[in-house]
Amino acid sequence: MHRTIIPLLLTALLIPAAAAPATSAPKAKSAYVDTRVRDCKGSGPGCRPGLVVYHWHKRGAKVRGVSWVYASNERVKSGTARWIVKKPGGKWKTGGKWKKAVHKGGFVETTWGRAGHTGPKYPRGTKICAEFRKLTTKACVTLK
Repeated sequence: MHRTIIPLLLTALLIPAAAAPATSAPKAKSAYVDTRVRDCKGSGPGCRPGLVVYHWHKRGAKVRGVSWVYASNERVKSGTARWIVKKPGGKWKTGGKWKKAVHKGGFVETTWGRAGHTGPKYPRGTKICAEFRKLTTKACVTLK
């Protein structure tokens, strides 16, 4: 009886091990690098103003795509904002037109663009800032 049980046990243990792959394939790296950068200006608690920029690029590329820009301003109930852009060695230009910010409790916010690999493309080193009307301080980031 032991002669029939031992081969059955060995078969039951070895077949699943042999059926499993010896190594799993390494995960492929994405062709894109997605990055979110932010800046928060002002004194005291909160951002006056704040800026978040979602940008992307292909690995090794010198060009950055800007999909989404978010601007906020705390401790206010209303505001109008826009984002501006300056390429390396260039002049400031409007990235997004003046837009009324939506009140969200203790701050206002607005966005331009949409998620994904969409939007305008700029060279690495481009500076993007958010500015609010009647506020001299700007929040700025640089695309790396």
